[in-house]
Amino acid sequence: MPFYGQGANASFEDCEALVDCLDRHGDAVPGALAEYERLRKPNAERPNRRPLDLFLSALARDCGEYAGGLVLSGRQGDGALGLKTIKEAGGLTLSLRPDEVAA
Repeated sequence: MPFYGQGANASFEDCEALVDCLDRHGDAVPGALAEYERLRKPNAERPNRRPLDLFLSALARDCGEYAGGLVLSGRQGDGALGLKTIKEAGGLTLSLRPDEVAA
């Protein structure tokens, strides 16, 4: 199951940034939108590869040996660092071998 938590947080940040831009520009909506795009576009273009790792690491911290994780993708940011944290906490980890993962 994909982990979408970080995306939800970014949406709240986007809303707050848009409101701030609209407040600063008053009735000049095109100027507000241009500023909003300038401020938020770098964040949208930056690949966010860590949410699953952060989630799994928090799970390891909170649940210790009762934590478990399964990663199937084999792609960058797939949760491998989070799985390592679960394993170090004594939890159960499962993953595919790299040669079993489709490119």
